[in-house]
Amino acid sequence: MERTGDGGDVAVYDSGSTSLRYSSYQNLGNLQKRLVGANNVEQSATELTPAGGENVEVKFVTPIAANPFDQNRLLIGGNNGVFETIDGGLTVSGPLAEGSVNDMVAGGRRLGVRYANVAYAATTDGVFFRGTTGQNFEGTNYPGLGATAVTVDSEDWEHAFALDSNGHVFATRNHGESWSDITGNLSRDIGSHSWRTLEFIPGNEG
Repeated sequence: MERTGDGGDVAVYDSGSTSLRYSSYQNLGNLQKRLVGANNVEQSATELTPAGGENVEVKFVTPIAANPFDQNRLLIGGNNGVFETIDGGLTVSGPLAEGSVNDMVAGGRRLGVRYANVAYAATTDGVFFRGTTGQNFEGTNYPGLGATAVTVDSEDWEHAFALDSNGHVFATRNHGESWSDITGNLSRDIGSHSWRTLEFIPGNEG
């Protein structure tokens, strides 16, 4: 989103009747949380200056990820790891994972159950994962050269995908305990570009 200058990363929590929209300038400048009604009219805007936020080594494009199941949770990816607010932006804790963060996923479903605590992070040190309990992330057995993007199956958080800096796509069905290279002929299209995100689209396999 570009509000002025170069703009920054955005994230949205949508309750159905209202949405919380996070936006910033480059380097996470003027990070704001806006409450917007169903008619797309802004109801309030709050600049976030959380306690502990000074510990985040911001990037020119600092990735953020809103939690779809908890409006008070937001992941922030810095040059020095993953940080998180669980109180609507009053405080930030971390780092919870290592490396310079490129992308994150907050929350996941499995067997029809929502898990707000589940999260993945794609960093220069690989892919990190947090399960249904706990605060810190753990490293996975990701075989790629760094991780530039990560996404998950919308109905199964065990099933995740990551992209490395060589343009290879990897998939796991056990939250990172093992990975398979599923790049196929995609490498000729994605290998020479810089990618910041992946998207999971449900469909039939085969």
